[in-house]
Amino acid sequence: MPKPFEPLRERLLRAGVAPHHVRRYILELSQHFEDLRTDLEQEGYARPKAEAVALNRIGRIDDLAQAMIDQPRLRSWNVRAPWATLVLGSCLAFAAGIMAALMLLASFGPSVPSSWAPQVASGTAFFCNFLLPLLCGWTVAVVAIRQRMDSFWPVVALGVLALVSSAIQVGVTMSGGHGEIGVGAGASLDTVVLLARNLVLTLIPYLIWRKWTETARGIMWADSSSRGG
Repeated sequence: MPKPFEPLRERLLRAGVAPHHVRRYILELSQHFEDLRTDLEQEGYARPKAEAVALNRIGRIDDLAQAMIDQPRLRSWNVRAPWATLVLGSCLAFAAGIMAALMLLASFGPSVPSSWAPQVASGTAFFCNFLLPLLCGWTVAVVAIRQRMDSFWPVVALGVLALVSSAIQVGVTMSGGHGEIGVGAGASLDTVVLLARNLVLTLIPYLIWRKWTETARGIMWADSSSRGG
């Protein structure tokens, strides 16, 4: 039979219960279900009948879901305060990533061979200006999809992150054992180009992925219902 508690998983995630609480709850229920089914089969029940009786003994999906939803402490902070975790958190992660990269460069840069210095400098700038915004944006998308969040706050977070990461640019030069690091903020044609690039590579994939997962889940549950009927 299809996994019996998948509808419950979806219900809890959409209600804002943190994924790790959902995962643990589903695991406990699944183990209890398997134990009951095994006991019933040993009593002489056929597999389909044993599964039906086991599910009936565990309880209705609505009741199982409500038992978790009624506990506010189990709600994810991504649902309680998405402005903080997604919007502010992604921008802080971007800033922390830049600081970490520049601190590593400052620590190990002097020991880099002169022949490698230009590549290290350009690689650091490429990471800060191009890769890091994408990594932060994709993290927002993964968190939002995993939590089954509505699109409003993830879209806001990705938009703000794209704006911030396009306005802040890191420049690195290294030559002859010496280096120079510059971090600047401003608005120019390059900023607009970077803003568009960041949106294209984070916001659009998120919206496509979200649409695809919603469609896939709808097909899966429709198929499960038809088999169950």
